[in-house]
Amino acid sequence: MLLNLRKGKEEDENKQDKNENGNKETSIKKPRKKKETKKPWGKRERIIVFLLIIVTVGTSAILAMSSRGWKLPGLPRVQIPTVSLFREETIIIEGDKKNEGDSEKLVFDFENKTKDLSGVYGLYIIDLDTNTHMGVYKKESFKAASLIKLPVMAAMLQEAEFGNLDLNEEYELKETDKTPGSGSLYDENEGYVVTYGELVELMGKESDNTAFTISVNFLGEEKIEKVQEQFGMTSTSIDDNSTTPADIASFFQKIYESEVLTKPNSDRIISYLTDTVYENWLTAGVPEDVVVSHKYGAIPQTVNDVGIVYAEKPYIVVILSKGVTAKEADKVFPELSNGIYEILQND
Repeated sequence: MLLNLRKGKEEDENKQDKNENGNKETSIKKPRKKKETKKPWGKRERIIVFLLIIVTVGTSAILAMSSRGWKLPGLPRVQIPTVSLFREETIIIEGDKKNEGDSEKLVFDFENKTKDLSGVYGLYIIDLDTNTHMGVYKKESFKAASLIKLPVMAAMLQEAEFGNLDLNEEYELKETDKTPGSGSLYDENEGYVVTYGELVELMGKESDNTAFTISVNFLGEEKIEKVQEQFGMTSTSIDDNSTTPADIASFFQKIYESEVLTKPNSDRIISYLTDTVYENWLTAGVPEDVVVSHKYGAIPQTVNDVGIVYAEKPYIVVILSKGVTAKEADKVFPELSNGIYEILQND
């Protein structure tokens, strides 16, 4: 029995020793890993970030300037250098030297009224009595907006002259013809009946986009481009929806002189462009009793109004714009029109 007590005591001591050793082992902490300190950006990284900021700001500035035609309010227009030997002068005056004084007044008035506005305004005037031409950015490309309907109207009437189209023939409106924007045809139901002659009238009176779509599909671009050439619209593109002040002035002069279409059809176009639903721009700048046959067109950053003013001394006036704000353009168009009228009539 004594042996058993001693044996038990020894086992208890061994267990105690083991526990103490185990506690010692578990109490030893593992060394912590040191956190790596982040190194600051080096010179190379700072240069890269700086260049990215410069490129981003520069690109934004270029896009903003180009959208305004490189012209900001109150500042001269930024001119892009060109290597062309045939670069056009900004202002062109051609014709009777006796009218140079009026032309200079027109240029001064035009530039004075547009210099503090956003965007670029192009001008072309033809004095129909003296055949004096005056232009500011006359060959510069502008968005045509609804002015692109002019050669389409002429092409439809020319097809009638050639016997390829009966203007009294009826056309049934299709849902696929409907083109949103200006004009009343878009709101008509499929199957609505309209004559081809009425399509031409709607393009003039209402600048109807659906009538334009139907007419383009009927004609095809080749016929339209051929008519554009006949009217001297060599820088006008229906695909790009672009034109120049000189091209539009040429169209109206040839309509006025019945040079491409017969007199009845030239007069027809003039009548369709008179007393339209857009009388708050060119027409608003002349006396109420003066007839203005004109075409208005507007899309974002573009407002155009062009036509023939049948004053005592008749003249063609073309005002195109790009990169403009509609509020400024709506205000300045009647002012420009009035200035032109006053100068030309008070000679």
